Amino acid sequence: MKRPTGVTVLAILDIAFGAIMAIGALGLVALTRLVEMNLSEFADLPSFGLLMGAIGSMLSVVLLAIAAVEFLLAWGLLGGKGWAWTATIVFSAIAIAIELLSLPFSLVGIAVNALVIYYFFRPNVKAFF
Repeated sequence: MKRPTGVTVLAILDIAFGAIMAIGALGLVALTRLVEMNLSEFADLPSFGLLMGAIGSMLSVVLLAIAAVEFLLAWGLLGGKGWAWTATIVFSAIAIAIELLSLPFSLVGIAVNALVIYYFFRPNVKAFF
């Protein structure tokens, strides 16, 4: 079966988001190193510089993990893997729940994720997976 266009679009968005996360992680590593070096120079704040370095490093690892998941999900969507369909539904549902916590500012996010879930339950899309 031919891959639905919307699945391709969502996979491309996953790739783009993963790339942004990976670039952000690399930028955060550089920024963390800079902050750590500069704050460690102050006699009364050396441990604060180390703390900021540790926090920045942990956030970088989280961003890289998110990037890896996004790339894996895109690969699964492009290949019509059933687990990618399930993961997209689950992640969209989680995103809706998070967006509901920040109403009314997140109405667009709720609408987008609801459309993704609706689209993934369309017969031709579900048949692809």
